Amino acid sequence: MQAQGRFQAARPVLPNGLSAITGTAPTDADIFYIDIHPDPAAAVEIVLWSDIIMMFKDAVYVRHNLRTLAFLKGTDFTTLIPNRIAALPNTVLEVVVNAPLNVTGNATPSPAPVAAPATAPLTAPLTVANLQQATLAANKSTSYHARPSLAQTRVLSPLVSKPIPLTATQLRPPLATPNSVARLPVSAANCVSHQFGAAAGER
Repeated sequence: MQAQGRFQAARPVLPNGLSAITGTAPTDADIFYIDIHPDPAAAVEIVLWSDIIMMFKDAVYVRHNLRTLAFLKGTDFTTLIPNRIAALPNTVLEVVVNAPLNVTGNATPSPAPVAAPATAPLTAPLTVANLQQATLAANKSTSYHARPSLAQTRVLSPLVSKPIPLTATQLRPPLATPNSVARLPVSAANCVSHQFGAAAGER
């Protein structure tokens, strides 16, 4: 594959050599083109590292086959600024990246963070005052529900199966009557005492 015009052909790959776009073997569809610049100081054509980073932000280094293309250095072996590599117009360079890319050359967006499950609110500390309030509330609730209302008090009629509500009059306790007074058992002693008392009254 030859570069079109004065451009450097390059494609992003993972460290294992697979395409950083598809995750499979690299193809011509993965190729991008980067500007080539003349460098009078080095007397070679160059590709600026900033241009590579602009297209592949997770770029680590550039290689061709088994050769790594290092940054160009000056006569004192100091890396030239800005960073640059020698261009190879008639070849396709591999830009090694750390993360897979999408079709635009940017890193694949990470999934949205999952919201943490809501935690239950902390309960009040257990104190003597809390226990007293809870006991009082429980007693009030029990005493209120334990008293049946007039509408809830019903009996079953022996002739019908439907419950018959009791009225307030029927719920009142029966009044004591003379017939309800307890009587002594009839015996000879009781009879003698009764006759003796009646005779004393006649006098």
